[in-house]
Amino acid sequence: MKFGGTSVGSPDRMKALIQLINDDERKIVILSAMAGTTNSLVEITDLLYADNINEASVKNINLKSKYHQVVEELFATENFKKSGHEMIDSHFEYTRDFTLRKFTKLQEKAILARGELISTSLFHLLLQEMNIKSVLLPALSFMRIDKDGEPDSFYIKENIGRELKKHTSEKLIITQGFICRNAFGEIDNLKRGGSDFTASLIGAALNASEIQIWTDINGFHNNDPRFVENTNVIRELSFDEAAELAYFGLVESAFGSGAGRWLMNEAIGRAWARPIRRLFVHTCTFDHAGAIAFYVRSGFRPYKYGIEVIDDPRLTGVLSREAAPHIPLIG
Repeated sequence: MKFGGTSVGSPDRMKALIQLINDDERKIVILSAMAGTTNSLVEITDLLYADNINEASVKNINLKSKYHQVVEELFATENFKKSGHEMIDSHFEYTRDFTLRKFTKLQEKAILARGELISTSLFHLLLQEMNIKSVLLPALSFMRIDKDGEPDSFYIKENIGRELKKHTSEKLIITQGFICRNAFGEIDNLKRGGSDFTASLIGAALNASEIQIWTDINGFHNNDPRFVENTNVIRELSFDEAAELAYFGLVESAFGSGAGRWLMNEAIGRAWARPIRRLFVHTCTFDHAGAIAFYVRSGFRPYKYGIEVIDDPRLTGVLSREAAPHIPLIG
């Protein structure tokens, strides 16, 4: 189960997660940084790059103060408040040290990792205060990317399996999304949106029965409300329909760059790494005119042709009116 920044964005939201995860099933809970934290840490690193040490120090102090307030609201007992404050001081003393020496790209990644490390530590302490058994499993002990910046699937599978064998009696495992190590063992990350990627990588490594990505958006929308105005909530959606919402494809600027071949090879390789018997790719008339020939060259063979009658998504607002210009727009 993965919970994003808004799901852990306040003490009340953290407390609300407990009823979602505290049952008899064994599960891994992946947390993002508290909402706004990564942006604040990016601002601090930008200031350090610009050698604006004073302003970076001020922002670091302000963010630390915010977290000390979170600790006061999150915990009920003085002992756990003390532990929380000490943990916060430790992390922000770590970031303060970078204002005293030359700043590099590798140090930026280490600072950005603070958000997830803090959120998971706070949540783990909260569970302890409520006498709920859990294990805080550092993602840096098993999550790694290779020299090309891609997940090292073999390393992840071997190491998370080894780590979990140390905690066979525990049902709640807490870990960080987003952060990882690179091929040289240095702290790195999976880029923005990486916490969802973390959940998928862990699920694949453990052959999990399901992967749950929790968000605070009100329902399933027909477009991303962060970028498109007046989106509509889809009230009913079957699993099969939801599974068909993700497509293999490229933005137009990437045509002819070789990115499509790389993506297809990567997708096929990852699919056949699992014990499957058949791999399907679905296309339609909205796809590029050369798509079918591309799929055939990739090893697929035409299997079934069907006709579906639906409302033109360019007229319903799901797609822009300029999409699929090779298909006449009527209306």
